[in-house]
Amino acid sequence: MKSRWPTLLAVLLAGCTAGPPPTVLPDMTFANMQPIRVNAAQVVVVDAYKSPLKPPDVEYLFATPPDVAAQKLLKRQLVAAGSADELRAVIEEASVVRTDLPAHSSLTGFLMQAPAVELKAVMKVRFELVDPAAPDIVLGHAEVIAHREKTIDEGLSPDGRARAWFDLTEELMDNLDTGMQSIVKKTFGVKD
Repeated sequence: MKSRWPTLLAVLLAGCTAGPPPTVLPDMTFANMQPIRVNAAQVVVVDAYKSPLKPPDVEYLFATPPDVAAQKLLKRQLVAAGSADELRAVIEEASVVRTDLPAHSSLTGFLMQAPAVELKAVMKVRFELVDPAAPDIVLGHAEVIAHREKTIDEGLSPDGRARAWFDLTEELMDNLDTGMQSIVKKTFGVKD
């Protein structure tokens, strides 16, 4: 009679090698941010950013790329509260560039996990107030540029990397909102 031990052992070992379930990242709702009432009858969000889709840019690998997060943020934050004109929010840049950091050859670098990658994120949004009857004539304009940087340790798991990318995007959106609360509110906000 053939022994069942090898089969049973293989099944048990296969069960032991399965890692934890993948991390489910929360949805970026921006519910904690204060909407901005703008003096325009309509708000239009335009994503003009085109990712190169190749290194050193890495934003296209994110579960929620920065330009997608920015569209969601802009549509939620900018509330039309005027009787005329159109406010255009044009996403001009939403890049995240990866730079490999030099390896540490010292004893400290050997004993501790050192940052291996630096990510530099840039978000640039142009705001234009136009009359829909003459959309090429800009009545007012402003620009908000947000920057964030993050280092990632070597040996980070795929889930850890996805979480780091999510955190970077969320922090970039916080910076964008801070700029909008200052510049856009002052330039295009409804005067109460």
